[in-house]
Amino acid sequence: MPRKYLYEYVEVRRYFQGVATMLVRITEFADQFPPLVLLRGVEYAIRRLDIVLEYIDDSGDCREESRELLQRLHLRAINRLDWTPRQLASYLVDRSQSDSWHPFHYEPDIYPDQLGETFRVAIFAEIESRLAGLAKLSAGGAPDQEENRRLLTQLQEQLDAAVDDGHRQPM
Repeated sequence: MPRKYLYEYVEVRRYFQGVATMLVRITEFADQFPPLVLLRGVEYAIRRLDIVLEYIDDSGDCREESRELLQRLHLRAINRLDWTPRQLASYLVDRSQSDSWHPFHYEPDIYPDQLGETFRVAIFAEIESRLAGLAKLSAGGAPDQEENRRLLTQLQEQLDAAVDDGHRQPM
């Protein structure tokens, strides 16, 4: 993490070039780590990126290469896990609800394309299940409006991606 706020484009670019270099090196050794260790490391890096962006003016989008490398490492890690499509869908929906993943720009269309139709069905089911759970809250509880909004946004993005790809899922 930078020791001071970074505003100058040259400083910001240099900082993120260093981050990207480190991520490329990690990528070279990624398959030597157990999948869960790699996954937790990538999650940590994503949370750190979120914190770093509070201290850096990245209006020039210098973080983009680092974000893409993290996304590829994340996909690589989850592809190696021995999880069911439902477990993976639950994990990704959990992560997408987290504010610290904001710079990661959870892109629901990336994972279904990479993980296949079974995963696409599982992610729909997971989002629908969570929405149904929020709707069934007791009269004494109030639904989390932000979580509701995020889940509905994800569901809409999934539906849009499915329609664009010619897939139709039963609702």
